[in-house]
Amino acid sequence: GELKMDAGVQERAYKKPVKPVAGVGEEAWWADNQGVVAFRKGKVAGRVYFTGSKYGGEPVTTEVAKLVAGRIK
Repeated sequence: GELKMDAGVQERAYKKPVKPVAGVGEEAWWADNQGVVAFRKGKVAGRVYFTGSKYGGEPVTTEVAKLVAGRIK
C-alpha cells in the first residue's frame, strides 16, 4: 500500500508517470525525473538512486536494486 501511495505522490508532484519494474522484490517502480527505483520485498521498502551524472540511469539503478532486494530476507 505505501509503495503505491508513494508512486501516486510522485506522479502528481512531477506530472510524469512512474514505470513498473519487473524482477525487483515483490513490487517496484522507476521514476525517471528523480532517477530512483523504489521497491518492496516483504515488509521492507527501499529506494535506490545515484547522484552525479556519470552513474545511474534506469538499467544500472535497476540492477543495483535487484542486488539489494535479493539480499533482503
